[in-house]
Amino acid sequence: MQDQQLLIKVISVGDTQSGKSCLIKRFCEGRFINKYVTTIGVDYGVKKMMIQNKKVAINFFDLSGDEDYKEIRNPFFADAQGVVLVCDLTDRQSFQNLPKWEKMMTDNGLDLKQAAVYVVGNKSDLKNKEVDSGDILAYAKKKGFEGMICSAAGGENVNELFERMFAKIVDQIENLKQKIKA
Repeated sequence: MQDQQLLIKVISVGDTQSGKSCLIKRFCEGRFINKYVTTIGVDYGVKKMMIQNKKVAINFFDLSGDEDYKEIRNPFFADAQGVVLVCDLTDRQSFQNLPKWEKMMTDNGLDLKQAAVYVVGNKSDLKNKEVDSGDILAYAKKKGFEGMICSAAGGENVNELFERMFAKIVDQIENLKQKIKA
């Protein structure tokens, strides 16, 4: 019997212009788009991969950080298995808003203890940083999440971020399957 394809739901969350879409585009397409175009509501994409010798379809839901789209965005939080919680290292407010995004996710049905949550400090390639990478990693650790410092523009740690997240999710799915069989 051929193995069934695993479906994984990953959402990107954070303030507008933090680079959520750019991180996903860098991973999926291996390129960076320098021109800023705001996400209207939700952008969706699928990437099929082999992870741990299993066929996997990653469903990306790139959620707009703009408050105008919260009614469109909020239903997409539920059942996410992976969360890319992004802040812009050159914008202190985007880091300070991370708890707001956490609350929004939990208020809309996402159990953050069940999801693979990665707090990402993006734009590490830029000089005018207002957030120290240590702050990102300490925040993630305090919350029980993973922390990563990335650059969508240069590609720094982007593949590592997603590969770690997907491996963790596949492990969780396989562990759940084993418990159900037992």
